[in-house]
Parts: sequence; C-alpha cells; structure tokens
Amino acid sequence: MKKNVIVGKNSFVDPSNVFEGEVVIGEDNYIGPNNIIKNTVIGNHNHIEFSYIEDSTIGDDNSIGPFSHIRNNSIIHNNTRIGNYVEIKNSELFDKVKCAHLTYLGDCKVDEETNIGCGVITANYNGKTKERTIIGKNCFIGCNSVLIAPITIGDNCFIAANSVVNKSLNNDSFAIERNSLTIKHNRESK
Repeated sequence: MKKNVIVGKNSFVDPSNVFEGEVVIGEDNYIGPNNIIKNTVIGNHNHIEFSYIEDSTIGDDNSIGPFSHIRNNSIIHNNTRIGNYVEIKNSELFDKVKCAHLTYLGDCKVDEETNIGCGVITANYNGKTKERTIIGKNCFIGCNSVLIAPITIGDNCFIAANSVVNKSLNNDSFAIERNSLTIKHNRESK
C-alpha cells in the first residue's frame, strides 16, 4: 500500500510507528511508539501511543492508548479519553467522552460528557444484522454493562454496573438489572 504521511509543525512522531495509506497528522501531537495508523486524519494536540487506528478521524486534544483499537469509519471528536484495550468500530464519540479501559463500542453514537465504564459492550450483532446503539449526553454507563442494540439511551442516564439493558431509556433514567446472588454453603463437604 502506498504510504503518504503529512505531519504538522511541532508534532513528535516516534520512528517505530507504521503508517499505511493516506495519514494526516496535525500540529502539536505526540504520536508515541508502536502505533499502526492507516488512512486516518488526526487533529491537533493529541497524545496517542501503542494503538491501532484505521479508516477513522481523530479530533483535537484526545488521549488514546495504550493498546486501543479504533477502526472502520469511527469519528472521535475532542477532549476524549480512550484507554487500554478499548475497541471502537463504526462509531462516533463526541466531546469529553471517557472510555478508559476494556470496552467494545461497535456501531454506536456516544454524546458529550458521557462516561463508559470498564468492560462495557454494545452488543450490535444479532447473528443476521448489525444494529446501532445511541447514548445521550452526560450519561454514566457502569462497569460490565451490556447494551443490546437497537437501543437509545437518553441524556443524563445512569446505568448501574453489571446491567444488561435491552430497552431504550428516556432522559434522566436510572437502570439497574440484577439477579439474586445464591450462595450454597458447605459445598466442599457434599
């Protein structure tokens, strides 16, 4: 694949990076070691390290990595945090979204100032078709939650940790899904 990389002024690009296709890197970026970047536009003032980014657009003032995977038509706006082992596919994350670690966001839109907890999954494929998840502004999605598409989460919603959500939520909703914990005592003697 032909390599065509444009780097803006005052951007540091570690020589260990691999670039493929058309890559545009704006000004004042830190593109740390061991990234693979393909057909991507990166704005200004970003910090990116140890990540794989392809066919996407990255805005300004974002922190990405280490070990993030952003792919297939994703748009990351400004001031976001995408951390360790986060995979984003065909999705749009608006300003100030935080997705710090161990998460899969596929075929979704996440609006401003939403926090996505550790281990969250947007279940976007039902075996036949891929569906979309839409998450509103200023939401909190608790750790290990699964959002089963198609679903819309309104603004200012709170989803408790370990919830499976398969119904849309109106603005200002609180969702919690729990099964009872069953404890069997003295199991080792039986």
